[in-house]
This record gives sequence, C-alpha cells and structure tokens, in this order.
Amino acid sequence: MNPYEQDPGPPPDFYDDLGPDNGPDHGFDDRDNAPAARSRLSADQILPRLSPEELRRALMCDTDIPVSRDDPVLLIYGMHRLSLNEQAIVIDALLAKMREEIEATTTQVTAEMSQALSELIRAVKDHLSSNTLNARLKAMQEAAVVGNEAVTGMRRMVRWAALITTLNIMAAGVVLAVLTVSLS
Repeated sequence: MNPYEQDPGPPPDFYDDLGPDNGPDHGFDDRDNAPAARSRLSADQILPRLSPEELRRALMCDTDIPVSRDDPVLLIYGMHRLSLNEQAIVIDALLAKMREEIEATTTQVTAEMSQALSELIRAVKDHLSSNTLNARLKAMQEAAVVGNEAVTGMRRMVRWAALITTLNIMAAGVVLAVLTVSLS
C-alpha cells in the first residue's frame, strides 16, 4: 500500500471557514413572480463540497497520482472553494442589481405605455365623437332640406287651395246671380 493512501488528510474542520452556508436558495416565488427572501449563494449550494478523502480518491482516480493529506493541492482546492464562494456572492449581488434595474425599467415602461394608451384612447374617442357628430349634423342638414321641400310644397298647396276656394266662391256667386235672374 502506498504511504499517501494512509495519510488521514486535513483536519475535519478544514473546510468550515470557507464561507457561509445559508441552506437552500429560495430563488423566486412563482406565485407572484417576485423575489422571495434573499439568501446569499455559496459554492456549496451550487457544487457539493467533497470531503478530503473523496477529493484525494477523485484525484487519484483521475491522475493515477497519490495525494497525501498535507499535499498543497488540497490547499488549492480550499482556495478554489473560497474563490467560488466569492464569485457566487458577486453574482448574487449582480443579480440583485439587475433585478432592481429590470423592475425600475418595467415600471417606467409600464407608466409610459399607460400614458400612450390613454392618449390613444382619448384620440380615438375624439375621432369617433367627431365622426358621430359629423354624421348627426349631416343627417340634420338632410332633414332640414327635406323639411324645406315639405314647407315649399305646403305653400304651393295652400296657394292652390286659396285659388280653388276663390274660384268656388266666384262660381257660387255666379250660380246665385243666375238663379236670382232666372227666378225673378
């Protein structure tokens, strides 16, 4: 057996100070599409941490080179985990900033769209009401023309009725005159 394989590796608390482990990431609450309680990401939440023995076995399997418990590669692994935790925190902060910018932009675009739609609706209403008003005015003008024609026709009828009435009165007078002369 190789002496490296008997090496117990770093102490059990070697990885304890590699960063916060805040439990599972809550992410987004899909019910209202808003971010839930914020939690900081860590590398352990993204990629599970290997125990020193698991890491030594994995390195041995991948490279066929035995790794002792005090090998510097284990330190590099720990440094890499710290770097991953820092990157996860930076990414989380960038995500929060991007989320705020998206919410601000969404709010602004929503307000602008609401205003534009209100103006468009008002313009359509004005256009429709002016079209309706124009149609009503045209109908009233047509009704006025028809009314004027009716009044003109009525005046003609009244003139003809007056002429006929005058002729009837004259005819009655002539008949009376003829009867008076014939009876006398």
